Amino acid sequence: MRKDKSVFENDLISYAIGPDGRNKAFSIQLGTGNRSSAGTAQSLGFSATRPICKQEKTTMRQSESDPVAAKMAELIREVGCLITTDFTLQVGGSRAMDELVQAGHYDGVHSFINQEKFPLEPRAPVEVVIQLIDLGRIASSEEALEEFTRCGLRRPTCEEAVYFGARYPDAQRHRPIVWPHEPYQHADGTSRVFVHFGGTGYRSLDLYIDSSWGAYCLFAGVRD
Repeated sequence: MRKDKSVFENDLISYAIGPDGRNKAFSIQLGTGNRSSAGTAQSLGFSATRPICKQEKTTMRQSESDPVAAKMAELIREVGCLITTDFTLQVGGSRAMDELVQAGHYDGVHSFINQEKFPLEPRAPVEVVIQLIDLGRIASSEEALEEFTRCGLRRPTCEEAVYFGARYPDAQRHRPIVWPHEPYQHADGTSRVFVHFGGTGYRSLDLYIDSSWGAYCLFAGVRD
């Protein structure tokens, strides 16, 4: 298993990652020797079939009156940020928004997603990492951004969304991917963001009203 020092001196997190990049098992060892936790991600309340980057609310409640449990909770939060699904992505260059949308080969694209409304300027290519965060509940983009901060991520850009769709076309077939970039202010007064929708035989790039998102949605955060 892979091992990483935690934020607590002498504490150790060990974890295994499967070939698909998702968590399979982990153990947490406290330096004090008072308590340890080991098992599969499923047994600790996390799903072993999806990326994780959060702590279950039940653990938070249990930790309020127990200092050792509180320390364990913090370690579980840390392992949630260590184990996730990463997508390496190169962005930048000379391609305009229209070209990148075409490169995505979508079955449907919102008519506003074009170079006129979302202009991209030529720039030197850079590499970033996209992480898809599952909050596991109905949540707003603001709540997703708070989770990004805790996990060391930043909010994405529209440019990163279209590069992602072209590079990883199948990622959106399983669950919707919300891109909580700086919202676009629509003429109807609504704030909107890019969303990748999809299924077995359909993929789309939408400019969707930014409100509360279903528990099945993933949020795209970025690590530079």
